[in-house]
Amino acid sequence: MNDTPTTQAGGRGGLAARFGGIWDGVMTAALLVFLAALLLPATPQPRSGSNVPGAWTEWVEHQGRFINTALQIGLPLITRDWAGLKSLVWVGISATAGTHVTKRLLDGVEISGIRLGQRPSGPDSHHNFPSGHSSMASSGAVFVARRYGWRWLWLLLPVLLATMFTRMALDAHTLSAVVGGAAIGLLCTWPFSRPRIK
Repeated sequence: MNDTPTTQAGGRGGLAARFGGIWDGVMTAALLVFLAALLLPATPQPRSGSNVPGAWTEWVEHQGRFINTALQIGLPLITRDWAGLKSLVWVGISATAGTHVTKRLLDGVEISGIRLGQRPSGPDSHHNFPSGHSSMASSGAVFVARRYGWRWLWLLLPVLLATMFTRMALDAHTLSAVVGGAAIGLLCTWPFSRPRIK
């Protein structure tokens, strides 16, 4: 069964109806969060205290953050959801391109005297905004929850939040960068994901 929404023929055309179906309140909210993170950048200051990350932070950074992505890829394969797998290809292209193109375009941009590309780890660092880790964790959470049911958020949302926290704890990103990353992950995933029709 095809998971794509049908559009009405004639009238003002199918494109307007399709665009209206893609751009909704969730997309508007995500765009506003992204713009707030962009226009109100956090100061890139290293965290105080020890620079040695704890075992939990290390686990999230090297293993835990992949839970959302593993489910995002694994569920369509396990359930033989070929339409979902096709959507996932577009999600992957969109989220990766959206994050990395934005990261490079904004690297030298200064807002309120803060260079968006500067990470807390040092003034010579680059590509702080938006966080790619947060974007991918957000994309995985949004895709799985939207496609396979919102109950998945009980697992996926804590992984997203832990990923965001860990990136800040490791001085890899500022608060605005992880929030912007999570928002761009949603923006790049929502239009390509639909609830599965069984």
